[in-house]
Amino acid sequence: MPSTADNIFLITGDDEPVIKSEAEKLVQQLAGDDPDPFALDVFREQDALPIADLLRQVMVSLKSPPFLSGRKTVWLQHFGGFAAEGAASSKTPDAKAFRELAELIKAGLPSDMALVMDGPKADGKKALTKTCKKHAKLIVCSKPNVRDRRWQASMASLIDEQAKGKGINLPATVCQHLVGVIGTDTAAIDSELEKLICFCGGVDQPITLAAAEEVCIGQGEEISWALTDALGKRDPAESLRVITVLLSQAEGDAERASRGLLWQVANFYRHLLQMRLFMGQGKINPRSIRSALDNMSNEDRQNFLADGLEVAGLNPYRAQLLAESAMRYSGQELIDAVCALRDAYQRCVTSSVSVRVLLEECVLRLTAKTRR
Repeated sequence: MPSTADNIFLITGDDEPVIKSEAEKLVQQLAGDDPDPFALDVFREQDALPIADLLRQVMVSLKSPPFLSGRKTVWLQHFGGFAAEGAASSKTPDAKAFRELAELIKAGLPSDMALVMDGPKADGKKALTKTCKKHAKLIVCSKPNVRDRRWQASMASLIDEQAKGKGINLPATVCQHLVGVIGTDTAAIDSELEKLICFCGGVDQPITLAAAEEVCIGQGEEISWALTDALGKRDPAESLRVITVLLSQAEGDAERASRGLLWQVANFYRHLLQMRLFMGQGKINPRSIRSALDNMSNEDRQNFLADGLEVAGLNPYRAQLLAESAMRYSGQELIDAVCALRDAYQRCVTSSVSVRVLLEECVLRLTAKTRR
């Protein structure tokens, strides 16, 4: 009989912890909490077993009817070999086995059979995943991306969902604290929730923000704008913390990564100075910067750009944030900052002082609210 989406499942994506969790919940729904050994057939990768042989074992099980039970579930568990599928023209044993499995899925399974496959990075352009899109239920678990402005909401939703699965209701403030602690590390959600449950005395006890702040401490994940955000707020402690996190995430030459951050800081202060000049020329304030840019004629914009005021070409929302930051510094402070950063960059070449030391010295000097 033709397959419907209720008995064949492929769970994939780039978020391995969530993929595993979703697969385990699904198999529990299909086979029950304590399944009969004949009702659940689990297949896992083994070092000595070729992928082609593993897939054929799965297909043999799918062709064998349930024994003494009403429904049989076949589970290809936490599979990491989807990359072996190869191109449609590939003649490797693995590629042939993938095509055979795709054909079996296309033909459909009896209603008393179910197939669950889970694992990361199944290629949506290849036969197996394409077949599952049409003849099965494809579940894609994507890790929240810090470049997506809604990544925090996505993480909060995942945290809340896992908390409810453990029988606890998290206050929104606790959920947001956890987002700040773990960033997009979905693998850390379970352990942080377990720490809270233990600290607070069980799932029937309220979980407070104070408890979360006491036991859930971490750096999360930072991206480049986190540094300029801290600099714009003139927060030296946060600026240094972000530098530490960004450099810990950098791969390769630490000095090179530090130079990159120094260059970013220099550009930021250069744009702050430009913004002060731009607002001064137009006699505008941060609240009106968006409307000023939205209503600016193309000719005026080009004139500002020709004068070196790159901020005239910024996105209006970004320009407003930059304007608010610029107003936290005096014009003279920004001139001094640009000169200090120019000198620091020259010292990177002419002295043996660590670039990170130069970077942190500049940040402390520039963000200090009482200047000497």
